[in-house]
Formats: sequence, structure tokens, C-alpha cells
Amino acid sequence: MKKLVLKTAGITLAVIIMIAGLIFGAFAIFSPKTLAKFFDGAGNYSLSVIFYEKQYNKTQDISDLYVLSVKLDDEKDAEKTQKYLAEFLSSEGVKDYCANFDNIGSGIKTYDYLNGKYVCALYSVKGITDTIIYLENSVKTDYNDFNGYSILLGEFSDTLTTEDLSKILTSLNGLSIDSEYKTRDINIVKSLMV
Repeated sequence: MKKLVLKTAGITLAVIIMIAGLIFGAFAIFSPKTLAKFFDGAGNYSLSVIFYEKQYNKTQDISDLYVLSVKLDDEKDAEKTQKYLAEFLSSEGVKDYCANFDNIGSGIKTYDYLNGKYVCALYSVKGITDTIIYLENSVKTDYNDFNGYSILLGEFSDTLTTEDLSKILTSLNGLSIDSEYKTRDINIVKSLMV
């Protein structure tokens, strides 16, 4: 009798595990977003990003790319962050798309936040030269309070080398756009070089 109970329990457990595996597999294939939200809610960053990435690769939709871009951590996943944010920020109509998520009264706009996140990831992955090329292009028409230079200086003020700071200063001085924020950033670079 004991063997029959154990055998029945074993079979039942195996069937439950098999059904759970099939359900997980079905979600992974047909609705990775569901698993991404589940793991995100459970606090599992790595698995949530894997499934957000699968969701975007499946749909190629800008809204899925936006969610992935927001969820990526530029310190833990600098390469993925740089890759997907480059794609997102170069999408047509991205500034208008980001404006839909801006909160009135919030200090930083969604586009500026994601641009700053991209600059940090780009610097971590490719270094100062590629970052400066991007920065110069990003502030041609508007050098606002939360531009990429400001974010880079804020995030990496302790780790920027004297050579990096010198390149940033040269770049800032070479910009043709005038802005109080540009002057502020030049003064920050000079103070970090001391």
C-alpha cells in the first residue's frame, strides 16, 4: 500500500512539473512579456530583461523597445543598454513618443533621461572618444539642463581621468551653441581637473 501511494505521488508530481514546464515554454514562446512582468515583479532583474528582450525581438515594436530600454541597468548591462538605447534613440519620432511619458512638474523629460542613460552606457562600453562624438551631435540644437554632458559629468565625476576631462573641455569649448548650462558644465569640468 505504501509503495502504491508513493508511486501515485511520484507520478502526480511528475505530471505537475511537466505541465508547469509546458506552460512556461508556451509563455516563453508566445508571450514573453508575461514572464518578463512576472520576473520583474519578483525582483529578478536578469530573467526579466531576458524576456523583455525576447518580447522586443518578437514584435520589433517601439513600445516594447521603450520598456526594454527603461528596464535595462546601464551599470549591470552596459553593452545591452548601449545597443538597445542606440536603436531606440535613433527611431523616427522618438522625441514625440517619449513626450507621452513626461510628467508635468518633473524636472527631467523622458527623452533626456534615456539619452543620459545611453551616454553613460556608451562611455562604459566604448570610451570617451565615441561618447564625445555622440554628445556633440546630440546638443547641436539644444543644450538643456539635462543634456548628455551634464549626465556624464554627474555620473562619472569620480572616475573620469584627466585626459577624459581635457577631451570633454575641448569638446565643450568647440560647440557653437551658447547656453548657461554649457557654461556651467565647462566650470564643472575645470573644477574636476584641479
